[in-house]
Amino acid sequence: MPECPACQSTHTVKNGKAKNGTQTYLCKGCGRRFHPEARPIAHSEATRQQILDAVHERMSLRGVQRVFGVHRNTVIRWIKKGPVK
Repeated sequence: MPECPACQSTHTVKNGKAKNGTQTYLCKGCGRRFHPEARPIAHSEATRQQILDAVHERMSLRGVQRVFGVHRNTVIRWIKKGPVK
């Protein structure tokens, strides 16, 4: 069985299937339900900085969403988090 991405426990069991038909697993250690092939969608720091610069130049959040393909709620979260270090 695959290990849990949250706690790295190997005490996992099959736990049904997702809507797209892929197998899901349940961690007996922490109770998290997960897909073993799941990868987080991460934007590079350069892309993030470019988007934040566009917002600070008064580009609308919906405009950012259309141009860069990043959801406006993600941009709002980045703005609240602060500048890129």
